[in-house]
Amino acid sequence: MVMNQKMPETPTKVLWPVLICYENDPEMDLILSDEEWNNREDIRQLNFQPGDKVIDVTGQVFKPVTDQNSPGSLKKTQEKMKLEDLLGLIKAHMSESGACCVAKLYAPGYKEAFGIMIDSRKDEA
Repeated sequence: MVMNQKMPETPTKVLWPVLICYENDPEMDLILSDEEWNNREDIRQLNFQPGDKVIDVTGQVFKPVTDQNSPGSLKKTQEKMKLEDLLGLIKAHMSESGACCVAKLYAPGYKEAFGIMIDSRKDEA
């Protein structure tokens, strides 16, 4: 065994659902599964910006890969979004969408915060 040989990185799995947060824009997209991520043509055609983020249900932040050779790929970052920051993004999104009383939104955890977005998606349908 070679002592200085670098071990291959273990692929990091995204835990679904995820929120796509766009740089300088309160709009967000909720993606419920990897199947939805891979099958939505509009996602593959997005021109992601350097500040765009994908946040999974644990708060882990991923960056959309903008390389044309791997469209739709996500790269794990060292960042984990704080729950209060995620709630701030959700409140801004809901307010921009015309929801009222968003200041009162609260979630004790990431799953519950995502539940707010899932419920609002159902209301839009």
